[in-house]
Amino acid sequence: FQPVADRFTRPDPQQWSYVRLPGLWGEKSYLLDPAKLRARANWNGKPLAGYELVWLEREVEVPANQAGRRFFLSFDRVDEDLTRFDLYINGRFVRRFRNYGPGRTDITGWIQPGQRNRLLLGVEKKDRFLFDLYLESRQLTKVSVHDPYVVSEYRKKAVTVQFDLENHTDQPQTYTYGVEFCEWPSGRQVHTLKGATLTIGPKRSEVASVSGPWPNPHCWSIYDPFLHTARVLVRDGRGRTLDTGLPVRFGYRELWSENGWLFLNGVKMQIRGIGQPHGNIGYDNPIDYSDMNRLAVQYITAMKKVNQYWKREINWYGCDSFLEAADRMGFFVTLRMSGTGFQAETLWAGNPSSQQKALATARWLRNHPSVASFIVRQSGNYAQTDTTPYGET
Repeated sequence: FQPVADRFTRPDPQQWSYVRLPGLWGEKSYLLDPAKLRARANWNGKPLAGYELVWLEREVEVPANQAGRRFFLSFDRVDEDLTRFDLYINGRFVRRFRNYGPGRTDITGWIQPGQRNRLLLGVEKKDRFLFDLYLESRQLTKVSVHDPYVVSEYRKKAVTVQFDLENHTDQPQTYTYGVEFCEWPSGRQVHTLKGATLTIGPKRSEVASVSGPWPNPHCWSIYDPFLHTARVLVRDGRGRTLDTGLPVRFGYRELWSENGWLFLNGVKMQIRGIGQPHGNIGYDNPIDYSDMNRLAVQYITAMKKVNQYWKREINWYGCDSFLEAADRMGFFVTLRMSGTGFQAETLWAGNPSSQQKALATARWLRNHPSVASFIVRQSGNYAQTDTTPYGET
């Protein structure tokens, strides 16, 4: 970690400090323990907001046995403001990003297997970097699978999986695909879907989907938070497997409204308006981001003891840790997508940047069974009685 005056100033090898990512480095940070940020003498004491750019560097050991594979840099978090950053790998400029997250870029030509690789980010005019970064290594294939999304259809006793297929060759390619479902965490296979055949043009991506019946799935609920994984398999005309997507974890559940009632897997739910219950799991004080999961487990455990199974709202600072715990423990969440430009009146007035943020948030979080609804507004009043139905949709 090193702040500099502007984007034309390169980092000084003698002036690196340390910071935890994702996190914030401003004065009001609650994701960064100030003790973790060791300021160097030539910039200590100056407000970090006064710097035009912050350099973030990390060295990653890539084993030699990864040679011949494809490499991607992925990030899956969402920030409420546009993040601009330049990516350098081993001293070479790769590309400039303008993103709310999530995203992915192919960095195969810049990674050198068998040695340490230096990844350098130059983040402009920000006091935070809220993206989780992943270096992915995948087989060098003609096609790759990305971003699977599982749609559980309890009323139809069926399931649909949507995903992206990317053709990496210079020629049109024809593929067949299917999906395997397994119990989590045991890995026992419980269901499969056979897909269709798809032809993709050269260097193009297409959205594909496969649907089919699932007569007796083990459903996810707040009382039985059972989880599955889904993995997409792509084969060529001879039946040879070309790529297997990374397994995505999900809960088979369908939530819908009917005649003023909310139903979960056919069971009528009595939802009470409860306001913001029992504090805000430590958001007011600086905490270590890695501690978020422990705090989430404590919070959910306390809420379920008083028969509360729905948190009115959380924002995305640490929400992935909260949702991981909620998925496992059987708990509903309403996600608040608020902040500058996120008010409903600007979103639905056709503001492209606000719509992009909302869609990116929904895409990133859509496989979590605990996410029941979104709030798209800055502030509002909430029901406080035991008889008023929960009002956020």
